[in-house]
Amino acid sequence: MSRLTGLLATGDLVCDGCGVTMKHLERYAFICEDGQVPERLCESCSWERELLKKKKDDKGRDIETFL
Repeated sequence: MSRLTGLLATGDLVCDGCGVTMKHLERYAFICEDGQVPERLCESCSWERELLKKKKDDKGRDIETFL
């Protein structure tokens, strides 16, 4: 089973994709797959892997979401 969660950094975290340091309150993806080491990916890496997507909300505004 794999899980993708969009979270906010509460301190400095290092991206497992590119090694950049994510600062407090930056969004990141947390990926947990069975038998794998969990990964934390910054917004740039999330866009590259197509984990972060653009959608329309109920009022027709563009939003970015991990869901």
